Amino acid sequence: MDEIQHSETPALSYREMAARFRAAGHSASEVRLRQAWKRVVA
Repeated sequence: MDEIQHSETPALSYREMAARFRAAGHSASEVRLRQAWKRVVA
């Protein structure tokens, strides 16, 4: 998650980040994904 957020072209929204996360082959529940997103943008 942090890697996606701090890449050269960071995800601008939660939905974009979630799409990149899943496209990279990762899986997580929506609850865990939202919790991680909140930690990254905090």
